[in-house]
Amino acid sequence: MPADAAITPYLKLNNDQTVGSISFPEMLGLGWEFALSQATEADYLGIYDDQGDGVSMGLNLYLWEASDPYHPIAQALNVDGQGGTYQDGFRWYGIAPQILAPGQYVVSAPRIDFWAEAGTFTTLPQVTWINGRLADLNQSPLPLPYPMVVTPGKGNWGANVAFHANSPPVPAHAPLVGIGVALGCSRKLRRRIHNHKAAPEPGID
Repeated sequence: MPADAAITPYLKLNNDQTVGSISFPEMLGLGWEFALSQATEADYLGIYDDQGDGVSMGLNLYLWEASDPYHPIAQALNVDGQGGTYQDGFRWYGIAPQILAPGQYVVSAPRIDFWAEAGTFTTLPQVTWINGRLADLNQSPLPLPYPMVVTPGKGNWGANVAFHANSPPVPAHAPLVGIGVALGCSRKLRRRIHNHKAAPEPGID
C-alpha cells in the first residue's frame, strides 16, 4: 500500500543507519524501550522494512508495558509481509486504538533477515528513547518474545509504534471535569430540595 501521511511514528530513523543482518538460522526479537511523558494514542505497530519491498510473512509484533513481559497490551499477529502501509522505513499494521498512559513501554518484532541499528533518529516530543532490546527467540524462556536483553547504544529498530494524525487529541482531565460538573449539579439539586422543604405551604399562617 502507498504511504499514508496521516501515520505519525513515535520514532523516525534518519538516513545514517547501520543495517544489521543475521548470517545463520536464528530468529531475534528486536525492539526498543521508551518512556512517554504524556498520554498518547497508539493506532499502529510497525516493522522495519529495509528496502520497502516487504518482510517475512506471518510475523507477530508486540507492545508491552516495560514492567510486564507476559501480557502484551497490543499486538499485530501473523502479518502479511507485503501488506500494511509502508512509510518512513517501516511497514505499518493497524491495531485496536488505545491511549498509552505516561510510563515505560517496550515494542518489538521478530527478524530473521535485516534490521536497523545505531545511527541517529528523532522522536515525538513526549517520547524518550531509553535503550535497545533483544531476545533470542530460539532460546527465550518466555512464552512470548519479550526482549529481555538490554543493548545500550544499539537501536534494534525491528519495531515501532505510531498514531493516526487525524485522531482527535487526547483529552486532558476529562473525567475530572465530568465529575466536577456532576458534583455541581448534585449540590444545586440538594439546595433546591432543601429550599422547597423549608418554604411554607401557601395558605398556611
